[in-house]
Amino acid sequence: MAERKAVVLYSGGLDSTTCMAIARAEGFTPYAVSFAYGQRHAVELQLARQNARRVGAAEHLVVEFDYRQVGGSALTADIAVPKTGVGSDIPVTYVPARNTVFLSFALGWAETLGAFDIFIGVNALDYSGYPDCRPEYIAAFETMANLATKAAVEGTGRYRIHTPLIDLSKAEIIRKGLALGVDYRLTHSCYDPTPAGLACGLCDSCRLRLKGFAEAGVMDLVEYVCWGWPRGMRGRHFDLCTPRLDFPVRSMNNLPATSWQPSPAFSCTAAARQPRIPHFGGKSGVAPLFPAPRRGGGGGGGG
Repeated sequence: MAERKAVVLYSGGLDSTTCMAIARAEGFTPYAVSFAYGQRHAVELQLARQNARRVGAAEHLVVEFDYRQVGGSALTADIAVPKTGVGSDIPVTYVPARNTVFLSFALGWAETLGAFDIFIGVNALDYSGYPDCRPEYIAAFETMANLATKAAVEGTGRYRIHTPLIDLSKAEIIRKGLALGVDYRLTHSCYDPTPAGLACGLCDSCRLRLKGFAEAGVMDLVEYVCWGWPRGMRGRHFDLCTPRLDFPVRSMNNLPATSWQPSPAFSCTAAARQPRIPHFGGKSGVAPLFPAPRRGGGGGGGG
């Protein structure tokens, strides 16, 4: 049987890693493409470089360009990443025309490889409202791809943009990935990680990830920085935390926005004694710094 090649946009994040697993499960040989575009959250790209082959890529192409010259986003310019919760407006973490640029590179590589299938992990349910994650955008790009390429015009094949996650909740994405054997410790989602690569726990992407794991009833085993330091201890250590499964999902969008308030969604180690050693679900034997949250509190929200 001839090899069924597919180009998979792979950032090193939760969604794109799940997308890679789905492509493999559907019988495709994934050719992963990642982008080093000057993004603030370069730790995600580092994981992509380290783990592309491990998560199933036959080849891994990293395209490098400096989108900071364009700016206009908190991910590529000197603009603060919002930490106040997932809102209804398109946030400043939107990168102008990013998916159009990414898909264009993926399309070019697909044509060179002789592949007619492209996978992208966009989602239009648990997402930040980016316009280039919507089904109508994907349909328009697919139409363009079949008008603008030699292979399509000459009738060699037709391009298809696969979006297997587009109408799934984050919890459904996580469950699907786990069923396919995805190791989410190899992923990173934070828009504003620390210099040590720890997730902030408060940006839109962290909130959506935490919400998904909480709703899926699964512990997220990546490292988060603790936002519950006592006053005066800031900068002396990074305490690592993991989400509490008993924290009400509807309260996820109401996490504190500053480092001076405790974050009840996390169970934290005593970092002064055990710096940079996370514990998972209370298994470390270190008591949480904060009491269990009260049930029934918090408002609604999509974070």
